[in-house]
Amino acid sequence: LNDIPFVVYMATTLGSEVLFAATLAENPAIWGGSTIQIPDPPHLPPDQERSASAFAATSPDGRIHVVWAHTDRYGSSFIANIFYARLLQGPVPTVELTEIVYSKAVPGFFTIAAAGVKVDPVTGVVHVIWAEQFPPNLLYSQRTGGGWSSSEIVTALPFPNYAANVRVVPADIALLSPGAPACAAGDISLLTTYYLERGVAGWSKETAGGYASFDSFFPSRPAIAIDSKDRAVLLFGQQSAPTVAMKRREAPSTFSASAVTPFTNSKAFHSIASGSDDTFYIGSGSNSLLVTSRQWEDNLGNQDPYVTVHNGSGAALNAANGNEHFLLPLLRARGRGLSAALDLHWNSLE
Repeated sequence: LNDIPFVVYMATTLGSEVLFAATLAENPAIWGGSTIQIPDPPHLPPDQERSASAFAATSPDGRIHVVWAHTDRYGSSFIANIFYARLLQGPVPTVELTEIVYSKAVPGFFTIAAAGVKVDPVTGVVHVIWAEQFPPNLLYSQRTGGGWSSSEIVTALPFPNYAANVRVVPADIALLSPGAPACAAGDISLLTTYYLERGVAGWSKETAGGYASFDSFFPSRPAIAIDSKDRAVLLFGQQSAPTVAMKRREAPSTFSASAVTPFTNSKAFHSIASGSDDTFYIGSGSNSLLVTSRQWEDNLGNQDPYVTVHNGSGAALNAANGNEHFLLPLLRARGRGLSAALDLHWNSLE
């Protein structure tokens, strides 16, 4: 928010995990000057409660959107929830709204966990993913206007040995243009990382690569971001080699070769964020790195004259790769001495 860091975190208070939010004080070396507690949405007071796995996102209107998992015990019964809060930006964040996204009867604590939240900067639609253990699925819902949509199953996400102890979900969410959600998810049984995208016909699933995890209790979390050409970029650990892979989705079921980072801890909680110039900020455990994926492809428009066709004034289309090439002459100088020419070349795939 205006380059001001913001965090959400859990703290134990009187035996229960309570959600807090904090922004950085004016002194960059000090945290906590504006820490507030985020209340639960109104619901029946339980005998005992537990919260876990909080995630936050911001929207252009200056609001902060937070989701977290919360389980209530009523006698011998348990209700698992996904909670949502919307905060207003200010010297001290103000809680504007709290809502229940999802509720379900479960056999015990920590059988549900939030996985991520993103806000469409154009429409303001809030997209949320989370996972539950009974049955083991990755789920999705969106908030449009004044309410939440019915939950959708994104994919089966196995938790074979969790023993009612889900705390970290191996999944992340990002938004394609125009506001279509996409996910990265790790399968700890098949050691596979999947790319999932929500389209008109529902969710599609593609295999992006391998997967690495500490064990079934603490799975590694893959990450996803979107570059300037609306392509998904995935970051995930690989079990076969203790490295971290960074892959870009070039086409359906087609991912670029792994760009292996110098991280040696592949079984970590990964994160990735993209800038407007295709610069990616990635983190893996306690490590962080700045990576750029921008590439210049010289003469992209005229690589093969046999597949290049005229496509308008100063334009040509490469039918093999779909590149649109434009040539705009800017300057021509002739006479005594050296001649000079200045042209502007533009390729749609650069």
